[in-house]
Amino acid sequence: MLIAVFLAVFGITNFLELPLGWKDRHDQVARYLSATVSLGNAWVLPVLWAQKIIEGALGMLALAGALRRDVRLVTASVVGWMAVMTTFTFMDVWAADRGELQEHTVYFGIFALMVMVITVDGRTEPPIHASTGNASRSRVSV
Repeated sequence: MLIAVFLAVFGITNFLELPLGWKDRHDQVARYLSATVSLGNAWVLPVLWAQKIIEGALGMLALAGALRRDVRLVTASVVGWMAVMTTFTFMDVWAADRGELQEHTVYFGIFALMVMVITVDGRTEPPIHASTGNASRSRVSV
């Protein structure tokens, strides 16, 4: 449950921080686009909004997983974050941005660790009793 709450807060606050860090995020995306795919400033705003919408959606997915206690939704959120960090890491390498590369690699490692914790927690769940009729293995304490 703690992982799901963390992911929900992480995703939603990443979405909401856009007005506070607008200049930094705008400059970062502009740097990525110019260094990697040679796109001009006209593409910065759509890419930045797409990134923030994805981050907000991953946060909402984790929140839904926490509320429903559904490990599949939480796992999907973690895997989504791993995909986001993989994309950023790829762009960091391409743009030769070592500082951001280190940050995104650490985030990827943390999300990979979360997947391992979710997997171990799911495997150590007590057996489901036949008397309750609840055969769902997707609802575990994450």
